[in-house]
Amino acid sequence: MKTSFLFILTITLLSSLSVGRGDTWQRVDIYFIDWAVSTRIALTPQRVRELADSKRTFRNDAPEIARSLSLDKLRPTKDKQPEDARLVIDLFSDTGARITYYASQFHLCSADSASKRPIDELFRQRFKRLSK
Repeated sequence: MKTSFLFILTITLLSSLSVGRGDTWQRVDIYFIDWAVSTRIALTPQRVRELADSKRTFRNDAPEIARSLSLDKLRPTKDKQPEDARLVIDLFSDTGARITYYASQFHLCSADSASKRPIDELFRQRFKRLSK
């Protein structure tokens, strides 16, 4: 059991490293709802896409934006508890595959909430500026 867990963890980390290569991203779509907006229920990434105050698409800056996410710092979480999304980042590879990440006020998360990392005020400010 322990061996299979380590195997799955290793595969997950290796796949996130290959996905995290910033130079393969051809397009980035950013959907944003202001960080301070209060809601009655937690927003999902899909709901943020539907209700976004702003949506921007980047092509030339896609690799730089992807690198600024520091995807290599995402760590597996035990609970996979979804966060209250405010920012959705869809990265599109050179093959057209879409990989989604989202951020709450406190964490950047993989689409399935299985991996997360804390974010700070600089991250929040940068993506607020990018989305306008």
